[in-house]
Amino acid sequence: MSSGFAFGLRAHDYGRHAPADLAARLALTGASHVQLAPSKALIGFEAAVGSLSAAAAADIARAFGAAGLRISVLGCYVDLLAGDGRAIPEAEARFLESLERAGALEAGYVATESFGSRPGMHTGPCQLPFLKAFEALVHHAERIGVNIAVEPVFSHRVSSARAMASMFADLGSERLFCLLDPVNLMDPDEPAKALEGALACVELFSGRIAALHLKDYLPGRGKLAVAPPGRGLFPYAAFFKRAAALGLSCDLIVEDCAPEALSSSISFLEGEGAGLVAARQSREGI
Repeated sequence: MSSGFAFGLRAHDYGRHAPADLAARLALTGASHVQLAPSKALIGFEAAVGSLSAAAAADIARAFGAAGLRISVLGCYVDLLAGDGRAIPEAEARFLESLERAGALEAGYVATESFGSRPGMHTGPCQLPFLKAFEALVHHAERIGVNIAVEPVFSHRVSSARAMASMFADLGSERLFCLLDPVNLMDPDEPAKALEGALACVELFSGRIAALHLKDYLPGRGKLAVAPPGRGLFPYAAFFKRAAALGLSCDLIVEDCAPEALSSSISFLEGEGAGLVAARQSREGI
């Protein structure tokens, strides 16, 4: 399948397979890059420290490279804190290991969310324990030359453009970026303001946005139902036009899109103007 813009896919939307098999399946779609969470997408790799060795990471990179795919994002979505705010050593160790393997995987960024989705968690003071736990990870990323991307989510600790900007200011690291998912920043009770969260990110720090997650939504009772791009209500044409005017250019990753829906979703996104913000070339590697 061909498209007028470069796009990536979330690898585990295509099932769990051996690296070469999965890479071959993904390459058939016309994608140029992927977001890879090894424990979700690859047979033989578990969500545990020690599951992904340096040698295995290099083998995975070779398999994807041979299929013409780069790993734009290495997903390590772990909650660093327990319910009482204490750090979880196993989660920290898993993220540190992902940072260590990013080079062998030739991954552009190691991504996570801030989690903590319960009432009141997206208020400012709730960020403080998370920032303390995250600081050590950022320092390690700086030492080894790896980029981290945090994905803000409306109900999580880092819940908005302002919270993400505060995190940039508090941690002061050039290795820290934002992975922007416009739907995840929506207040489910105010769908009429669908554009506000994502555009605020672009206005405040367009140069720190590592990639865009592209999916769609349908309204529900107090929450949003996820849909493939073009099967929902998110105003992508308006978003792409304004984001491009603000200078956004980054990798685009289609997610929550079944293989059979991909062709129509790519056509929809192209028609909405995705090419206006799609990175023209791969970003400089780590």
